[in-house]
Parts: sequence; C-alpha cells; structure tokens
Amino acid sequence: MKSSLTYNKESGISLLLAILILSLILAVALGLNTILLRQIRMAREIGNSVTAFYAADSGIEEVLMVRDNPSSSCTQGSPCQLGNGAKYYLSIVPAGGSCLSQNYCVKSIGIFKETRRGIEIDY
Repeated sequence: MKSSLTYNKESGISLLLAILILSLILAVALGLNTILLRQIRMAREIGNSVTAFYAADSGIEEVLMVRDNPSSSCTQGSPCQLGNGAKYYLSIVPAGGSCLSQNYCVKSIGIFKETRRGIEIDY
C-alpha cells in the first residue's frame, strides 16, 4: 500500500523566506522612522531658536530706543513677556569696571520653549 501523504523537504522554505523579507521591510521602516523623527525634532528646535533670538533682539531694541533711560521699562532680572509667549531678560551695566564701552553694556537673553539665545552689545 502506498501512503497518501508525501513529504516534501522544501515545504517550509517559502514561509521562512516570507518572514525574512517582512523582517527586512520592518527594519528599514523603523530605521527611516527614527531618522525622520530626529529631523522633525531638529526642525522644530531651529524654529524655537529663531524665536528666542528675536526675543533677545527685542530686548536690545527696547534698550536702544530709550537711550536716555537705559534701565528700560522691564526691570533687570525679571522677564519681559512678549505676545508670542517668548520672553527676554535684560542685564544693563554702566560704563566702567567690567564694561569697556563708552556708555553701557547690554546683555539680552531670549527664551522660547526651553530654547535660549543671547545677544550682547556695547554702546
């Protein structure tokens, strides 16, 4: 009597090959996902950096506009809030001592969403 079951030694190769191909596709997809997420995060941080820089620039501009009274409308050490949620801190040092300029040394630090940028001028 012949057995109705015949055994093929290559019966599992297609399943193994399919699993290997799917694993390779998954690895490539996860790698691309990691790279893209880093790039998106970096682009967002660059935008925050620009906003923080312009907040610091606003502080410098404020001091330069009121040259007669360089103490500024914002007191030193306390934050000045801007309309977009950014803020800046001012530090104004009169000429002499550590400030080698003719009038004042002004340092403004802009902050936006945990990103800090600073500008320092001597005038």
